[in-house]
Amino acid sequence: MKRVGIVTVTYNRLDFLKDLIESLRNQNYSNYTIICINNSSTDGTQEWLAAQSDIITITQENCGGAGGFFTGLKYVAEHEFDYAWVMDDDVIVKEDSLSKLMDKVDDCHGFLCSKVVDKDGNPCNIPGIYTKTQLNGYQLWDEKVEKNLIRLSTATFVSVLIPVKVIQEIGLPYKEFFIWGDDTEYTRRISETYPSYLCGNSVVEHRRIISGPPSIFTEKDKKRMQNFYYFYRNTLFYEKKYGNTFQILYRYKWAFLHFIKAMIKFKFSAAKLILKSIAASFFFRPKVCYLYRTGNRQVRA
Repeated sequence: MKRVGIVTVTYNRLDFLKDLIESLRNQNYSNYTIICINNSSTDGTQEWLAAQSDIITITQENCGGAGGFFTGLKYVAEHEFDYAWVMDDDVIVKEDSLSKLMDKVDDCHGFLCSKVVDKDGNPCNIPGIYTKTQLNGYQLWDEKVEKNLIRLSTATFVSVLIPVKVIQEIGLPYKEFFIWGDDTEYTRRISETYPSYLCGNSVVEHRRIISGPPSIFTEKDKKRMQNFYYFYRNTLFYEKKYGNTFQILYRYKWAFLHFIKAMIKFKFSAAKLILKSIAASFFFRPKVCYLYRTGNRQVRA
């Protein structure tokens, strides 16, 4: 049975984390280890984790979700696991969520992800469908649909299964992203090399506090508002890395129009943040951190 390292990142959401861990403990796939990256929570998370004998806890300064998943995937790749199963701390898994994914690993050399629903059973965290075409002009997303697999381009870190050998080859997520977009970029990086799929019969629940896509114009949490700096900067970086000239120009126009909209609405702090993000995107060039194998030991490049 393949060994799975389950990676979750948490920051001051102890109640959510407890529910996630309980659901993980009730799985019918037994060969796993839970690895929790604690981004220096101050709500009692560290004390609770210290009392759990079946969880490997890594506490670090708050590096955001991106820095947390960087650390977690690095740990899995260095400790003789076969797969990393990554998810946010506000997820609830079903008893067969992992086993359904593991049933399909022979059909997939890239990442596999679960179908994600909200507390009401509605689809959320919709992944990006693979849109490239085959020679006859038809898209390839349905090439394994008879096996309950839909080919993807991107996914969010809500129940994503990644082979360790893929982590070794394509490197780790950009920890410099801090928050927002690190999962989209990382899964895109994988799917550019290996076909990756949504496994339709593996289902998890994502208990997001805020439904729908993030918006700087509707956000009311002042602390969360500051994170939109990363949202715009990372989105622009992603487009420059994977888009063509038209797509890049379109995305910069999108960001600039958001700046204008913020000014018109007298949201000057938001406008300043967007403008700062646009400027930062011209100089933001994070490097991929790779891992490689020497004998039986993982070494950081």
